[in-house]
Amino acid sequence: MQGLLGGVPEGTGGAPEGCQGGCQLCPPPPQSLTAHPPPNIPAELKPGLSRLGQILKDQLPAWGDGWGSWTPPGTPPGPRPPEEADVVVVGGGVVGWSVAYWLKALEGQRHGMRVLVVERDPTYSQASTVLSVGGIRQQFSLPENIRMSRFSASFLRNINEHLGVPNEPPIDIQFQPSGYLFLAPPQSAARLEATVQLQREEGVQVALLSPPQLKAKFPWIDTEDVAVASYGLENEGWFDPWTLLNAFRRKATSLGVHSCNGEVRGE
Repeated sequence: MQGLLGGVPEGTGGAPEGCQGGCQLCPPPPQSLTAHPPPNIPAELKPGLSRLGQILKDQLPAWGDGWGSWTPPGTPPGPRPPEEADVVVVGGGVVGWSVAYWLKALEGQRHGMRVLVVERDPTYSQASTVLSVGGIRQQFSLPENIRMSRFSASFLRNINEHLGVPNEPPIDIQFQPSGYLFLAPPQSAARLEATVQLQREEGVQVALLSPPQLKAKFPWIDTEDVAVASYGLENEGWFDPWTLLNAFRRKATSLGVHSCNGEVRGE
């Protein structure tokens, strides 16, 4: 058989001598590479996929001029700081980037005040921002804290109006509403009731619960030594602090804030 077919050994992959192609012993023709159309993604999945892409871009390393804002340990430092700055913010956590954002947002001009944020750990591995649960509550005993927390709740509810950047996906801090619960024994009941009265005067939606009401809502709680409880009804819960940090950072950078990696030391 081998001699009759032109001496092509089995398995060499060539066409028999004299064959023009197309017989059963000829190898298949090479397949052309054609671009496949993009998958038809359901509309309800697109926002979630877009948000996932932004999270990955924030957390993956940046190579050269590519995207990504997270830098693994041991890599060269980021951009050098400017020679002069009007304000240096020490610490690039959510508080530091919030300060930088508000300085530029309230200024109202991009090339005015020179603001620099300095962060010593670009991985944020030990930063309190990313190690926190990201909780927010309205139940405080000082009017100043209540007012700041109410402002924060409104800010987070309308976060895209404040921190949205053109041509970037909408910000979703993944807020999970869940009221804070405070319990008071008999000796502290009057103090908790007075605090709740103050909170209500400041516009906080909070409920006072008697032991039977508390047991009905939370059957797993032992109410034997509880005289009264307070439970937040609105603007309390937790969110993703990493997303909030990156939202402040992107917005502040778009307003002209500079940043660098390093440690600030006093003379």
